[in-house]
Amino acid sequence: MNAMRLATGVVSIGVPAGLILIALIEPTLWPKGSSTFDVLLLTLALLGLATMVGFVWHAKSSNAVPPEKRDLWVWVLLLGNVFALPFFWFWYVRGHTPSH
Repeated sequence: MNAMRLATGVVSIGVPAGLILIALIEPTLWPKGSSTFDVLLLTLALLGLATMVGFVWHAKSSNAVPPEKRDLWVWVLLLGNVFALPFFWFWYVRGHTPSH
């Protein structure tokens, strides 16, 4: 289970970082219409979506997230999208300590 936590942490940090890098690098390095970054962008989008769905499920079903914050985190994950993933992972998935 620790490997899964580590993998979700890498994905939750890597997806927003990758999207920012693509936005900064693509216009300068590749000609318009190149599909190299399109495939990478689609891959990052699907990884981010899958991680977000998994984190929403974790927020609703796990005792790691306090009951009074579960609905809030669902909305933060849906509206904050991939940029909310690292924060949720750091606070609720990384250590997976039950709340009191």
